[in-house]
Amino acid sequence: MCIALKSILADQQTYDARDAFADVFQQLLGAKALASNDTDAPCQLSQQLADDFSQLAQSYREPLHALPEHDTYSRNIIGTDDKWIGFICRWGANVTSSIHGHPPFAYYHVIDGEVAMDFYRPINDCEALKTSTTEMRAGDSIFSNNKSNQFDNLVHRVRTTSTTAFTLHLYSDNPAKGQLFKAA
Repeated sequence: MCIALKSILADQQTYDARDAFADVFQQLLGAKALASNDTDAPCQLSQQLADDFSQLAQSYREPLHALPEHDTYSRNIIGTDDKWIGFICRWGANVTSSIHGHPPFAYYHVIDGEVAMDFYRPINDCEALKTSTTEMRAGDSIFSNNKSNQFDNLVHRVRTTSTTAFTLHLYSDNPAKGQLFKAA
């Protein structure tokens, strides 16, 4: 088996931003409805959440830019609820993350800036094959809702395509448990 994401994350910086973004996390928990089988229109709900987060971001512009910078990116915890965890990541210019997976549910929203997300399909425990790339700008969101209790869901790599970017994340479990992959 390949190594877990937390070994890579040890080189990164994680900060606690719960005080500054507690209201954002409470709204972000609305994305949990996308993980529920009770959601009749997940695409409409996802779009509504994206619209809400885009409006919310305007009032948080100053605290966003006060988040710590790091050589690559900083993870800023904005809240936890049972196993659910929310982050805001601040990305530097020309940063490329590792190829990695996530827990069963992952919601990802671009608050500001632009990123490219390369998607992969695992072909074995350690390698993944690139399947597509999606360019994402401020206001764009994606989510993945898998039934697997593993951490090889939504396998992707993020690349910043602007000088800085801010992304909002909600996961159904600690993303540091995510599985790392090499490109096949």
